[in-house]
Amino acid sequence: MRKLLIVCLLAGLPFLLKAQSVKDEVLSDVKKAAGLNYVYDYKADFPVTRAPKGYRPFYISHWGRHGARYQFSYYDSVEVWLGKAAKMNILTQFGEDFRDKLTSFHKEAHYKESDLTGIGKDQHRTIASRMYRNYKDVFKGDTRVWAVATTSPRVMLSMMSFVRALEEKDKTLAATCDASLSYYPFLNPASKSNPAYVNRPRTTRETDKIISDFFNDNVDWKGVYGRFFTDTDAALSLGVKPSKLIESIHFVTGGMQCMDHDRDLFEGSFTPEEEYDIFRYRAMKEAAFLANYSESVSTFYKYSAFAVRHLIETADSDIESGEYNVRLRFCHDSNIMPLLTLLNIDGMGSEIVSLEDAAEVFPLYRIPMGASIQFVFYRSRKNPEILVKVLLNEREASLPFEPVEGPFYSWNAFKEYYGPRMDSLIQNLEADNAK
Repeated sequence: MRKLLIVCLLAGLPFLLKAQSVKDEVLSDVKKAAGLNYVYDYKADFPVTRAPKGYRPFYISHWGRHGARYQFSYYDSVEVWLGKAAKMNILTQFGEDFRDKLTSFHKEAHYKESDLTGIGKDQHRTIASRMYRNYKDVFKGDTRVWAVATTSPRVMLSMMSFVRALEEKDKTLAATCDASLSYYPFLNPASKSNPAYVNRPRTTRETDKIISDFFNDNVDWKGVYGRFFTDTDAALSLGVKPSKLIESIHFVTGGMQCMDHDRDLFEGSFTPEEEYDIFRYRAMKEAAFLANYSESVSTFYKYSAFAVRHLIETADSDIESGEYNVRLRFCHDSNIMPLLTLLNIDGMGSEIVSLEDAAEVFPLYRIPMGASIQFVFYRSRKNPEILVKVLLNEREASLPFEPVEGPFYSWNAFKEYYGPRMDSLIQNLEADNAK
């Protein structure tokens, strides 16, 4: 009887692991609370399912976010606000220590804001090396790689790190690299450089109030203020809302995992529960205009129809002509997130009715630094049907229609499912632009 019980428990273990909630994941690894600043374990090896009999990989189409970077203006903003608090003599010892550490760190970071770090470069070198190792058949013979990036320096450096790693593995590889606004219709489709872009509000007042109320009701901002300030009422006169101040501090502390050193500099600034509540708040803000939120007035994610159409057209052209073996596109989280939504990869395009559920559908740590969506194509000499597998952050992912086998989907079924949907979205977007 005891043996039977053990067998039953072991049999149910995979289900229990899959059922782990987002909250459990964040509390078990608080670095995930950094959301978009999370640096996933890119050094780890991920399982690769054996392809159906007779099938081999021959082509890869890829979208990648830039790697780990310094933060934007958050260092400066937090330093200014804490500097005002110091002049008001309302910083606790914890607040003074935090300010001293930030001031020291900011001396180095001041001219590197938004720049790629060494970890960011290493992420792309590692991902590229693993792509070469896991799908070596793609790189047999004369391999031609086409790589493009947005004009952001951190994105261009990510692209070059990735391509150079491939070149080190394959000395005969021929790669073309470019960065230009001309690629924005499919690379950065919600940018104003997209000819079909329509300027619309990100959110409504009602949505903003829902998000603001969630922060006030769920994030223990008074507890955080008590950690930094001796007088909470006086701290409210710093000229910044608690939500903005705490969010900015969280960007600074969570973003330290992107650094090449001092990664633990601000460790313990928030409790795990505070980390999770701030993470949920951030997920609500992002999902309100990037995800499939039922009350959204934004069409942001719909612009990714241009990216999906580009994926289909270039893949079909390359498969027929053999012009390229690998297509690499490098961009930003604001491009990866809408693409995940529109393709509904791993259910991330599911409709969000209540924003409080956003973190469960749209967990931001799944769009980490160095995030990637890879489409790996397979063919067989005996079967004319081409198969495609999608990887999210190098892990095999699911699409919202029936696979042929395991994580492998029919390429024709892919086009039949997404093609008409993308054409309709693009027609609507272009019609809106013509008004």
